Amino acid sequence: MTLRPAVLVPGLLLLLALVAAVVLGLPLPSTDDLFFYGAPLQIAEGGGLTNPPLRGFLQGLGTDAYFCHVPLHPWALGLWLKMWGVSTASILGFAWATGALGAVSLSVWLRRLGWDLPERLLLLLVYVTLHFAAGSRPDGLALSLALAGGAALSFRSPLRCFLGLLLLGGGVLAYPMAALWGLCFAGLIWLATPAAERLTWRMLLLCASGAALLCGALFWWLLDGRVAEWLQVFQTVRGLRSRPPGLILQMIGEFLRSPRKEALLVPVLLCYPLALLLAWRMRAQLPRLTLPTVLVALATALGCGLLYFAAAALQTSIFCGFLAAGAIVTATRSRLGLAALTGIYLVAFSLWWTQSLLRQEPAEQERSAARAAAERAENAGRPLRIDAATARYAFDFRLPKSAYDLFYSTAEPPYSPLFATRSQRSETWIVARSWIRYLNQPPASILDYPRVTLRGRPVDTLPLHPYEIVVYEKSLP
Repeated sequence: MTLRPAVLVPGLLLLLALVAAVVLGLPLPSTDDLFFYGAPLQIAEGGGLTNPPLRGFLQGLGTDAYFCHVPLHPWALGLWLKMWGVSTASILGFAWATGALGAVSLSVWLRRLGWDLPERLLLLLVYVTLHFAAGSRPDGLALSLALAGGAALSFRSPLRCFLGLLLLGGGVLAYPMAALWGLCFAGLIWLATPAAERLTWRMLLLCASGAALLCGALFWWLLDGRVAEWLQVFQTVRGLRSRPPGLILQMIGEFLRSPRKEALLVPVLLCYPLALLLAWRMRAQLPRLTLPTVLVALATALGCGLLYFAAAALQTSIFCGFLAAGAIVTATRSRLGLAALTGIYLVAFSLWWTQSLLRQEPAEQERSAARAAAERAENAGRPLRIDAATARYAFDFRLPKSAYDLFYSTAEPPYSPLFATRSQRSETWIVARSWIRYLNQPPASILDYPRVTLRGRPVDTLPLHPYEIVVYEKSLP
C-alpha cells in the first residue's frame, strides 16, 4: 500500500518542521513565559494550582492561587512535566506535541473543505511558524485542540459531533479566544455539509449539551470547586489588561518600532486586501463555500482583535488572513495568488527565521555565574528576580525558591514601572540582554551592549546576543 501525495507531502513537511524546532530549540523564550509556566512547574512538583514566581502579584489580587487564566493549560502542562520530568526539553516537547496535533488536524480539516495541496502546505507552514513562535503556552494548546475539534467534528454523525464539540470546549478551557476559533471551524463545516445530511436540531442540541456538561464538570474539577473565587480573580486580571487610550498608543508605538513585529504586520495588511480583491474579481467562478470561508475568517480575526489586545490576537489575524486568501486561491487555482501568498509569508517571517537561526545560547560561564549569584541571593535572603530566558538557560526551569518573575514581581499590574526606581531594598536581577529595555531606569553599567545593525544603523530593540545573561546585584546599606 502506497501513501498518496496528499498525505505523504504534509507529513514530510510536519516532520521537517519538528526537526527544525528540535535543532533550533524552538519555541524561543518570551517575556511572560513564567506567567504561564510557573503553575505547571508547581503541579509537576506535587503542588496545587499556585505560581510561586508570581506570588507578589497574586498577593496583590488577594489570593494565593493561580486564577489568572483558565485552568486546563496549567494542569495539562503540569501533568506532562510530571510524566517526563521538569526540564527545558520537556517544556519544548509539549510545544512539539501540540504543534503536531494541530498540524495534522489542520491538514485533515482543509482536505474536508476541498483545499488543494499547495495551499494546504502553505497554511500548514504558516500555522507551524506561528505555533513555534508562541511557545508551550495556552493559546498554542487551545488552537491545537480547536483544530482537532474541527477535524473530528461532523454534522452527519452524533458520535463525531459530540467528540468534535468536546474538543472545541477543551480549547476554550485552555484559552477563551478558542471560542471564536471553534465558531469559525464549526461554521465552515456546517456550511460544507448538505442540509439533507445534517443531524436534526434535537440531536445537535443533545450533542452540544453533553459536551458542555462534560467541559463544565472538568472546569469545576480543575478548580477544585473554587469557581466563584476564580471568576473574581480572572475578571480583576482582565481589568488590569485594559489600557487607557494614551497607553495603548504608546504600546502600539513600541510594537511598531520592533522590526520583527513590523514584518508580522505584512500579512495582516496584505492578506485581507488580497483575499477581498480575488474574491471580487473571481466572484462568478467561486464555489459555494469559498465566500463564507473568507467572511468567517475575517469575522474571527476582527472579533479576536476587538476582544483581546494580546499577541494571540495578532497571530489569529495572521492565520485567518492566510485562511481567507488561501480559500480564494485554492478555489480559483490562481498561480499568481499562490505566488503572492508565498511572498507575503517569506517577507513576514524571514526576520523571525533569521533570528532563530542566528540565536546563540549563553555560554556555560554565564550560566555558572547566574547560578552562583542565585545561591548568594538565597543565602543572604535577598529577593531574586529572573526572566523566562534565564529560567530556561541558567536554571533549566528548576527555579530557586526565592525567585520572582521579573515582570510580575509586585502587586501592581504589568506595564507599570516596577523595577529599579520602585525597589527600596537589596536584590539580585538575573536577566537576559534582550529584555533589559523593559526595566525602568536600569543601571548604566548594563545598558552598553552591541546591537544588530540594519543598513549600517544599530537597532535598539535587537541585541546582538539577545540571551546573554546579565547579573546585577543591588546592595543598599
